[in-house]
Amino acid sequence: MLPRDTPSLLLFDRDGRLRLNHFGSIDDMVQGGVIGRMLAEQHGGGPPCDADGCVAPS
Repeated sequence: MLPRDTPSLLLFDRDGRLRLNHFGSIDDMVQGGVIGRMLAEQHGGGPPCDADGCVAPS
């Protein structure tokens, strides 16, 4: 794999904060664990979320 083809991952929380900036490949279980922990966190008081998703702050 050439350097320009290196995968990267950016994960943002519900409040739009960057929570993970990973350069290179990441194990699926590790990625799933990070996402699961983020989903389990309390929402920070921004716009409400429902079954259709979260409203992006304006």
